[in-house]
Amino acid sequence: MIGLVDEKHHAIVCVDRAGRPTGAFTSADVTRYIATRAKELDGLIALTEHKVSHLIESIDIGALWASMDEAAPVGLAVKALQKPRIQVLVGIDVESGKATGVILRAHRRY
Repeated sequence: MIGLVDEKHHAIVCVDRAGRPTGAFTSADVTRYIATRAKELDGLIALTEHKVSHLIESIDIGALWASMDEAAPVGLAVKALQKPRIQVLVGIDVESGKATGVILRAHRRY
């Protein structure tokens, strides 16, 4: 499942059928994927021929995100985002395991 991606939503969180996060990446990752594929095809790309699974396979999605109890202190969230390569922090409800929100790494300044 994928959420909204527009000027207000810059992260994509993949969840399983129960709503538990299985991966997360940013709109910049999507842009890089499209640009790379377009370059390989001399600038022509039919997005309807590409699936989310293709995008996920093309990036090391596991290294880009982390999850944390939504009730954790903000300081711990900042520490998680300071780890190398982490771009997306997904808040989760510990009882259900469902995603409740997202914090993005902001220009690597913390």
